[in-house]
Amino acid sequence: MTSTIGVTDRRALAAAQSSPPPRSSAASRRVTPPRDALSVEPSVVDELLLVCGVIGTTVSDTDTPDRIVPVADCLNWLQDLQRALRRDDDQYRPISLLMAQWKIVPQKLLPLVDSCRYDTDLVLTVAKILVILTKPLAESTERAGKLPIETKTKTTEA
Repeated sequence: MTSTIGVTDRRALAAAQSSPPPRSSAASRRVTPPRDALSVEPSVVDELLLVCGVIGTTVSDTDTPDRIVPVADCLNWLQDLQRALRRDDDQYRPISLLMAQWKIVPQKLLPLVDSCRYDTDLVLTVAKILVILTKPLAESTERAGKLPIETKTKTTEA
């Protein structure tokens, strides 16, 4: 004689065996980034703004088009930028996405390399930054790139 618990267990087991296994499609592997993953600390944002603002100044001459002239500590600033990018979260890369929104590569880094092409250390450091920025994106990073990045401080009301 079987109990009702045994019958229920057998029915659940039969239902589990007859149902198809879960699919391993891309849709079932999607991971929605947590909201904190797309936030960048205000101190990091300030550091990035400072570095990207002081690596070079634009000079306009009547004879030549606008060009960027590096500041005295440009190499140190670029190395700071490289360190900040290395600290970036590998899964969602909010700092890299933020730099893409600010268009730092086409507006600052590439013109800087163009104007300082004979400064080997500077060009190599910019190349290292470009390598970090052009790493292949994970699927979660591509989705995260479409979301807004929080750069403001979170205030708590008491």
